[in-house]
Amino acid sequence: MNSGNSSPIQFRGFTLDLNRGLLLKDDRAVLLRRKAFELLVCLAKEAGRVVSKADLIDAVWPDVIVTEDSLTQAIRDIRKVLGEAGPASIRTVAGRGYFLDPGASGESTVLSDGGETPIATLLFDDRTPGNDGTYAAVLCEEIITGLARFRTVPVIARATSLAAANADRTDPKELGRRLGARYLVDGYIERSASMVRVGVSLIDAADGSLLWADRMEVFDPDPMALEDLIARQVISRLVSHVEGASLRLAARRPPADRKAHDLLLQGIALLRGYGAGDNQRAHDLLSAALARDPTNGLIHSYLALATVIIGNYGMSASTDLLTALNLASTGVSLTPEDARTHRILGLVRIYLREFDAAEHHVGRSLELNPYDADTIAQMGYLLVLRGRVREGIAWMDRAVRLNPLHPDWYHFDRSMALYLTGDYIGAIARLRRIPRLGSWGLARLGAAQAMAGDIEGASETASRLSALQPSFDPIDYATRGIAFERQQDLEAMVTGLRAFLQVVGQLPRATL
Repeated sequence: MNSGNSSPIQFRGFTLDLNRGLLLKDDRAVLLRRKAFELLVCLAKEAGRVVSKADLIDAVWPDVIVTEDSLTQAIRDIRKVLGEAGPASIRTVAGRGYFLDPGASGESTVLSDGGETPIATLLFDDRTPGNDGTYAAVLCEEIITGLARFRTVPVIARATSLAAANADRTDPKELGRRLGARYLVDGYIERSASMVRVGVSLIDAADGSLLWADRMEVFDPDPMALEDLIARQVISRLVSHVEGASLRLAARRPPADRKAHDLLLQGIALLRGYGAGDNQRAHDLLSAALARDPTNGLIHSYLALATVIIGNYGMSASTDLLTALNLASTGVSLTPEDARTHRILGLVRIYLREFDAAEHHVGRSLELNPYDADTIAQMGYLLVLRGRVREGIAWMDRAVRLNPLHPDWYHFDRSMALYLTGDYIGAIARLRRIPRLGSWGLARLGAAQAMAGDIEGASETASRLSALQPSFDPIDYATRGIAFERQQDLEAMVTGLRAFLQVVGQLPRATL
């Protein structure tokens, strides 16, 4: 292929030198067959845009009659040569073609291979005078939960949907590409004392077309009924056999006490915040909710989560962990078909170092909601703690595909996995993406820097840690606070922490 005098194209650590007809990795040529190279050039020139199979065949085999098998084989060749970056770089869009995601951020891409068609729910426009955005955020989350309960299509996670709240919605194709979604659910709400008016639109992000729109007026709505109604309406436009899907939809009881339900939602919102005192306020609200409605399993579960967070997770006192275990177990017994109750019980059991039980409940959570990105990420971290690091990283990759604009704790957990594989540079890069590292995060950053031989970086990190919490003991925290199942993983972490402390003069070399 004669590419003329063209600028090189870079993606995921590779460079396409169009003038010389070479694929380069770290300035070294990578062997790729001619037709596969030409196909990769076609995709690279249209990076981020789906190119149809017909267009690709016409471009690469202009004078030869070939079947799709030739195209499929060339795609396999490209992915094989790209190695670990292959599946994330060259994506299949079912029924349409392929596209190359350059992955500028270094994350895995978000459109799924095969026949999956992810759907993202955008934050609805709340047109109610004087609103603070809380109702719209809660409605968005509950619609996402309702969609996921059908277990029919991948649902882009809440964090990604809310992160795109201020995005330009005039270009659905670009927004869909950014979110990794084939379909977008958008809408507005207007509330009065006795009625909620909702407008809902379902958009095909592939071409920006409006597939369906509706307007609903619900008087004195049960919040769960409204959210399920919207979810069902959307799913019915995407799934040909919605009745079959509905048979797999776990029933939800309306809240016994509306005020308790409101307190629950406020508590959940606070647990996701980062303000001073948010977690304690959440605990107080959830305690008040439990007093009003002790039959609500979700209240028990989220109160268990608040208890563990306030106790500093794995550093929680044994009495607090047992209290959390009792609450979380009650949550599962009262609401066994809600994925969130199992996920929280799994989290509590991690910190109790009950690993088999933890994996069981996280797995059960994923059976109930297979597209919950946060639970997928939690499974990944649990497997890392169990010593199955490569398997855990694969789960983390899945979570990122469903939650590309994910919260910072995804980077934090991935950094642990990378550290345990000996990829200290990768661990450092992940931790540096987090704007505000706490004491344990800084200690882990320093450990990775020390193991990578970055003495200057480790010294700078030590200064930050000393300014933040001079009395912090990272080795004690690693030993008591992090639930490593294998002693060798704990020793690997402690080795790095000792190297970090020795660099900054807090340990004599003889103790290493």
